[in-house]
Amino acid sequence: MKEFGFSDSDFYAIARRAYELSLQGAYEPAATLLEGLRAIDPLDRHSLLSLAAVRMKQGRASESAAMLEAWLAERPRDEQPRALLIEALLELGRVPQAHAERLRLEAGGGVLSQRLELRLRAAEQSADRTLSPRRR
Repeated sequence: MKEFGFSDSDFYAIARRAYELSLQGAYEPAATLLEGLRAIDPLDRHSLLSLAAVRMKQGRASESAAMLEAWLAERPRDEQPRALLIEALLELGRVPQAHAERLRLEAGGGVLSQRLELRLRAAEQSADRTLSPRRR
């Protein structure tokens, strides 16, 4: 980062500002800052995840999926981007591909895949209760 004239504290101050903007719903300025950070350090995982999440909020799931797929091509065991990719694929209606990514996530056996499994079970149970007739 120093070759661009940015210190680590500058980099993280920009990341923090992007986060604040996204919390306020100012997604385009947040995305602009995050794209700048990605240009400075394309290997920064936090900037990737943040930009992918902002793109999802903007309804640009295809961009989110593309950047996450490129990241995962080089780092296939990275669980958090894979979980976000699953969300992007579902948003795009690419259910079979999302299911395949979920299987890859589960094959890793990490904590995130276990948490995702618990969340999916809870969602299924909630849906079952919502769909079943009420007993009085």
